[in-house]
Amino acid sequence: MSRSTPKSRIPVSSRNAAGAGRTAKLGPAAAGRYHHGNLRAELVSAAIKIVDRRGPDGLTIRLVAEQAGVSHNAPYHHFRDKGAILEAASISCINAMVDSLRRRLHRTRGNALDQLICMGVEFVRFAMEHPAEFRLIHRPELRNPRGGCCGDAPTSPVEAAWSNARQLLMEAVRRGQQDGIIRCGDPDMIVLAWWCLVNGFANKVLNFFDDKRCTNAPDPLVSAHALLEHLVNGIRNK
Repeated sequence: MSRSTPKSRIPVSSRNAAGAGRTAKLGPAAAGRYHHGNLRAELVSAAIKIVDRRGPDGLTIRLVAEQAGVSHNAPYHHFRDKGAILEAASISCINAMVDSLRRRLHRTRGNALDQLICMGVEFVRFAMEHPAEFRLIHRPELRNPRGGCCGDAPTSPVEAAWSNARQLLMEAVRRGQQDGIIRCGDPDMIVLAWWCLVNGFANKVLNFFDDKRCTNAPDPLVSAHALLEHLVNGIRNK
């Protein structure tokens, strides 16, 4: 498998364009271009591209404006500062990941245990294909510590986006418990175990790939599948 970092292919969710009804002054690079209410979405897309090349710490409002082809003051019509742009970009990336998990869920035949395995492999695949975005959505400063991981209500826009992923997992676990194939117990703890496994493994994979000395690594998706099989064997109703 190639060790090169792929280009970002994450679409900006249409939800990120909501409320973007103001047309900003165009810069020299945008002569002849018109933003019919979608400048906010273009700025978010520009921010994701910059993060993909430079990382979150390399993002500035000036660079976002240049990438979007607007004046340097235009982003301030939609975002108060760099943190707000990073938050919007993070939410867009989380939504893309959730959409990817949902598509994988709908394509998976089998029971709830099979779905948990396939969604876990898809989670790792997403991290491998979008490493900069994956690291962005885990930036601790973008998340409120009291988040929706294990039953708490979301307390920030980023946590609200993450709650959509959690909901997919909770539905699968509860469906498995109702069908009698997942043992009884707190579904929050099962979701937490799944999350710790796939998130920890995805981070390990990314760090492993960053080590150029590693040339004969096993297929991470095969390894992820094997790990998830161990997890579901532990929660299987026997």
